[in-house]
Order: sequence, then C-alpha cells, then structure tokens
Amino acid sequence: MDRLDTTSFNDFRDNLADHVDRIKRRKRPTLILRRGKASVVVVESADFKAYADARETIDLLRAIEKGQREHAEGRTIPWNKVKKDIRARLARRIKRAHA
Repeated sequence: MDRLDTTSFNDFRDNLADHVDRIKRRKRPTLILRRGKASVVVVESADFKAYADARETIDLLRAIEKGQREHAEGRTIPWNKVKKDIRARLARRIKRAHA
C-alpha cells in the first residue's frame, strides 16, 4: 500500500458514491477519520481478498511455528491418545444427533 487517502466520517457519508468510485479508480484505500482519529479503512474488494488470503497464510505459518516449538520442547500428544479423543468426540456427537 503506497499511500492512503484520508477523509472525515461525515464527508465519507455525505459523498459515499464519489469516495467508492475514487477508491476503485485509484486502487488506493481510504482512511476514515471519526472525531479526528483513525476509525476504519475502506478498500476495494480485490485488495481485501488479497489481504484476507495473506492474513490466513500468516496465521497458518504462526500455527506451524508454534507446533514446531512445542514439538522441540517435548510438548506433544501421542497419536494413539489423539485417535482415542477423536473417536470419543465423534461418539458423543453421534449420540446427541440420535437423541
């Protein structure tokens, strides 16, 4: 993101269509200020999709790193226990579904 356009909440509300058109045309987000403070950022839907995808990747990488740390520290759960717990959870769900 190179730059952010900035506008007040009232101006954004009063000129919504113009702001949306500008965001789409310039391919640049707009920071909305409320009472002079940053409140929200409005971005084009394609940019948001890219952000959401990147965020998901970052979250997955952090989860992998956490798992690697836990493994290195010996904080693991034996596979047999994991299978037993999964089977028990599934059995409870099946029992509730048929109750």
